Amino acid sequence: MYKLSIILVSIIFYCQTTVYGLNFKCPRKDIIHTQCMGPQDCLYPHPYRCDQFIHCEINKDRKSARPQVKDCPNGLEWNNNQKICDWPESSTCRQFRCPTKDIIATHCLGPKDCLYTNWLNCNTFIQCLVNADGRTGRPVVMPCPAGLKWNNRDKLCDRPERSTCRHSELL
Repeated sequence: MYKLSIILVSIIFYCQTTVYGLNFKCPRKDIIHTQCMGPQDCLYPHPYRCDQFIHCEINKDRKSARPQVKDCPNGLEWNNNQKICDWPESSTCRQFRCPTKDIIATHCLGPKDCLYTNWLNCNTFIQCLVNADGRTGRPVVMPCPAGLKWNNRDKLCDRPERSTCRHSELL
């Protein structure tokens, strides 16, 4: 029973400190400085999705906040300079975009199609899901099992020494 309690507390803590699996913490300095009162305060780019952003909603203590993922209206992307959802050509988003040529060529149907390195985190990889138009895709960050890292050559999560991802060496 004790072990079950520890597991439940760990799961609850994890869920409270992550937003849809993202480990995003609202910057305390911004919260204290602005109290998240202005229309452009406490808004941040989503680390993996151009069509979403993170809004930190201040807690009652006025010193912390909880991150909430928000969607941009259809066809718009986050512009972090303006702190608004904007047309893609004005977006500041430089995140991964699913290669159209791969989607058209394979329709992402094969077991190793449309899988890519996530340079932000080698313990994950990016899988592109085909949009309804059949020509574009939406990147989804997928986790590798514990202790494994992405091997882009073989398109699978592998032992760290076989990984082709070098993010950890760059940090």
